This record gives sequence, C-alpha cells and structure tokens, in this order.
Amino acid sequence: MVYFTKTLAVGLVAGIANAFNYDQPYRGQYHFSPQEHWMNDPNGLLYHNGIYHLFFQYNPGGIQWGNMSWGHATSKDLTHWEQQPIALLARGYGGNVTEMYFSGSAVVDVKNTSGFGKDGKTPMVAMYTSYVRPPH
Repeated sequence: MVYFTKTLAVGLVAGIANAFNYDQPYRGQYHFSPQEHWMNDPNGLLYHNGIYHLFFQYNPGGIQWGNMSWGHATSKDLTHWEQQPIALLARGYGGNVTEMYFSGSAVVDVKNTSGFGKDGKTPMVAMYTSYVRPPH
C-alpha cells in the first residue's frame, strides 16, 4: 500500500507539471512569470470580484534591470495567470525615462474614498516609491 501511495503521488505531480508547462525550459513552471523581459518583486496582490491581481516590478524593454515599471497579471485560481497590459509604465519610457516605479502595494478602494472611481467602477489604488531624475 505504501508503494502504491508513493507511485500515485509521483504520477499526480508529473501530471500537474505537464498540465502547466509553459513549454519554455527557463521560464518558471509553477509561479507567474511574464512572457518576456525582466521581472522582480511582487508589489501588490489583491482579490476583487473573483479575480486575483498581481502587480510586479518589470522592465518592458529588456532582460536586465532598468525602466522600472509595474507589470500586471490576473488569475481566477492563483495557478493559471494571464498577463495584462503594463499598469505603471516608467515615465518617458521609449525615450528619456524621468521616473521609475519601485516597491509598493495596491488596494481596491471599494468605497471610492480616493475619488478615482468613475462611472461606478471601483478603482484600484497603487502606492509606490519612485525615482525621479532631477532636471538637467
């Protein structure tokens, strides 16, 4: 019986690994990773209306540190993720970056105390640290 239990467990783990295989050998297979480019710290994980939202530090322009922006991904089960458009794009990205966004968090403002919600839509509010390049 112990042998059967171990065999069953190994088979289940192998099946799960194949089910979520991104088909890219250097991409994380069990945790979210963006389709391309550099990522770092998760900066906000929240749940709203049946969907988990993950915000994370992201360089939309390459595989190294730089152009610090916030990527965004969503999931209904914390296992299957869909990458969304960039939530906070480094100010001036694509030319002269003047502000980059670093660590922080995000909340769902269900009472719209921020006043950011429009047309009855509940806003998500991000709080972050940033670096602003001094003017030359």
